[in-house]
Amino acid sequence: GAHIMLHSTGDESLTARIENVEVRKAGQKGRLGRYPIHFHMIGTVFNSYIRNVTVHHTFNRAYTIHGVHHLRVQDCISYHTFGHTFFIEDGIETKNVFERNLGVLAFGTANLLNTDITPAMFWITNPDNIYRGNRAVGSQNYGFWLKAEAGVKGASAAAGLGTDTCPNHVPLGEFSNNVAHSNGRYGFR
Repeated sequence: GAHIMLHSTGDESLTARIENVEVRKAGQKGRLGRYPIHFHMIGTVFNSYIRNVTVHHTFNRAYTIHGVHHLRVQDCISYHTFGHTFFIEDGIETKNVFERNLGVLAFGTANLLNTDITPAMFWITNPDNIYRGNRAVGSQNYGFWLKAEAGVKGASAAAGLGTDTCPNHVPLGEFSNNVAHSNGRYGFR
């Protein structure tokens, strides 16, 4: 269960460019924060991206964006994951771009959030992000799940971040040309 965690407190305090990589059998089952690729509590990352990456047969999610803004996730694939797959964590995350990604087969797990029992290929906690040309196929439950809460949750809230952020009142960034099919319940919830 290898995991890649990028963490540095403060806007533009690191630059990470993950490109043309295959990640398999990664993530640690039942351990929060131990995901195959995890951008964690950095803030703004204009110069960082994940491109042309394949993450498959994971034990805990695939791509996690947590407390990060302006990250680009483009032309990536996930296959056979447990829990939410393209995952925005606390509801504070904004202006991230998810473009031309493909997620196939997401299975439920009782080891993470309660909602991971009914996973979404794209878990969206703040509408102010950009989703263009993505495909969500064969999730046990949902293709795209927009679950904007009344306030920021998790480590971001515990750190006192986003106290003035109300995700369920934020306008939708962009959601265009996305397709969801063959999911267990809904393509978009």
